[in-house]
Amino acid sequence: RRLVNHAPRTPIVVHTSRADGALAVEALRAGAQDYLVKGSGSASDLLRTLHFAGERHRLKRTLLAQSDELAEDNARLTRLSMVDDLTEALDRRGLRQALKRELEWARRQDSILLELLIDVDDLGGFNEVHGRGAGDRVLRDITRAIQASIRTTDHVGRVDSDQFLVLL
Repeated sequence: RRLVNHAPRTPIVVHTSRADGALAVEALRAGAQDYLVKGSGSASDLLRTLHFAGERHRLKRTLLAQSDELAEDNARLTRLSMVDDLTEALDRRGLRQALKRELEWARRQDSILLELLIDVDDLGGFNEVHGRGAGDRVLRDITRAIQASIRTTDHVGRVDSDQFLVLL
């Protein structure tokens, strides 16, 4: 185990005089690629074992790297599925999850959770006069202003085209 932690990039083959199946399984679970008993094979068997151990180690490292990449991709997709792409505020799904977490926290702490609904009046009229792009900039500016006015532990979400919900 110490060797695996100390040299994670090195394939490890345990070479021992003990023909102990339980010990072999323990060594493999601890990170060794193979387990050999001294005197029980030829030089070519040893070379083949070392070669295969190196290949198994490379494969394991590749799979771990791919697993890390998939986890990162999954985290990005999860974030995208809970964030409004225009304002980068939480969307309804993100707000539901945040509300669930915050309600549980408030119950545990015997505290309150405040919900603040902000409705932007006449955004449709603004869009008609200035264009949708200008209206989108206004929504992003409003989101930034709300976020700058709340604590980092609070949440802001866009629940409708011109409505925001803030959880305090």
